[in-house]
Amino acid sequence: IMDYMTPYIQDECPFQYGLPNDLNDPTWLRPELVAECKFKRWTDEGKVLNAVWIGFRTDKQAEDVVREG
Repeated sequence: IMDYMTPYIQDECPFQYGLPNDLNDPTWLRPELVAECKFKRWTDEGKVLNAVWIGFRTDKQAEDVVREG
């Protein structure tokens, strides 16, 4: 997976808010990849619970992805 993600690495965090304060040396990627995941449910805080990564979606653009449900 890292070989696939390497071209998207960037130095700065792409998010403006909502990050945990206890991150230990994260690797940031440009938000251009789309992953397909399945998960149990959304939490009250808007996070996914028990997520399982299925794979990358090459048929979708990141800007076209919206939250379902």
